[in-house]
Amino acid sequence: MPSPPLDAPSPPAGSARPKRRRWLWPPIGLALAYILANCALYGMQRSLVFQPSTGGEPARADSLGMATVKTTAADGIAVTHWYAPPRGAAAVVVLFHGNGGTVADLEPWAAAFRARGYGVVLADYRGYSGNPGEPSEAGVYADARAILAWLEEQGIAERRIVLLGWSLGSGVAVQMAVERHPAALVLLAPYTALVDVAATQYPFSPVRSLMIDRFDSMSKIARIDAPLMIVHGEADEVIPTAMGRRLFAAAHEPKRALYLPGTGHVIPPGRAVADVAAFIEQSLPSH
Repeated sequence: MPSPPLDAPSPPAGSARPKRRRWLWPPIGLALAYILANCALYGMQRSLVFQPSTGGEPARADSLGMATVKTTAADGIAVTHWYAPPRGAAAVVVLFHGNGGTVADLEPWAAAFRARGYGVVLADYRGYSGNPGEPSEAGVYADARAILAWLEEQGIAERRIVLLGWSLGSGVAVQMAVERHPAALVLLAPYTALVDVAATQYPFSPVRSLMIDRFDSMSKIARIDAPLMIVHGEADEVIPTAMGRRLFAAAHEPKRALYLPGTGHVIPPGRAVADVAAFIEQSLPSH
């Protein structure tokens, strides 16, 4: 092939570059969209984690034969909980609800325990059921400490208290069990850590680096000296049963697990309360 003459004009400078630059715009646009999406996810994460609703009014507690108890956390936030005392020397079960809804969400479980003579506390969080404040991991821990301190003031010993947490509340119950010495710890549909749940729901986002409220129960479970029972529905589409199994495997004895075929994230007390009550009775001190 003949060479071009030495005096042939050169192509205009940069004549091929515009085409190359046009090819760069799609990946740059996708990268910017990805960054913006993750920035939005970071900014709204607490509204995704904590989803309070109405329906926990004190009048409803009265209609259920429960008293309202107001406690003030160390940071000054006052939260209202629902309480029914035990019959005689029975234990008191403190129930920590999930991330959505109100203090009344676990009322069916509370009713089932009350029918067996247990005292119950339907513990609530700041920002829920009309309570003031904005929920956060540190905030709900502070609210939980306040209601447990109130029970102590009523003369109820730690070893007569059972901590029960469902879903998000399982992380609250785990933290309180680390700090105290309850008679037993019962976890319904628990997770290893909230960041693990988020990673399954947002697999294309670096949520492990973005999340503020982590509720890392996996790192705490081996530090708990109370008997543990885990109840998990095998059809749970919110928190995979595998997380409950991993948490159970990492915990010390004594422990028990109950996996319910065909049960989803919401566990009706009729499916498990008899087993849980039997576990509690075995865990209570004999004196």
